[in-house]
Amino acid sequence: MDVNPTRASARYTDAHPEATPKPGAVLPLTGAVGPHAIGDHARALGALDSQAQLDEVLTQGAKIHPQYNEAFETGVSIAWHQLPYSQGGWAIYTPEQREALYPRLFDFDARIHLAGDHMSYLNGWIEGAVLAAHAAATSIQNAGT
Repeated sequence: MDVNPTRASARYTDAHPEATPKPGAVLPLTGAVGPHAIGDHARALGALDSQAQLDEVLTQGAKIHPQYNEAFETGVSIAWHQLPYSQGGWAIYTPEQREALYPRLFDFDARIHLAGDHMSYLNGWIEGAVLAAHAAATSIQNAGT
């Protein structure tokens, strides 16, 4: 996977080259390219209708990857901050919050162990969730010995 930080409305784009080959495609593989908007950029993008969101992301993506529009087949946009009970795609800690609160997350309470990307330094990524799950499982295993 490639991750490209930007200063555009879609702050990060990530491409998944492990996707399936597609004969005759402009790019040798078809797959997902996902922009991630954060903070004010996410709110501004989320205020647009779905088509306008896709148009903006394609415009910004083409600045990084010139073949973006040519290779685009279909898309979907989700404004996570507008979904009830979610109010965002992932947790973002300030350095002060990390220092003050993060250690408490790992102060497991008896049978309660937390896992998820919010329990790692890789917020918003599946790898962070897997690492946190591994840490929780290790803690549970060690508690029994």
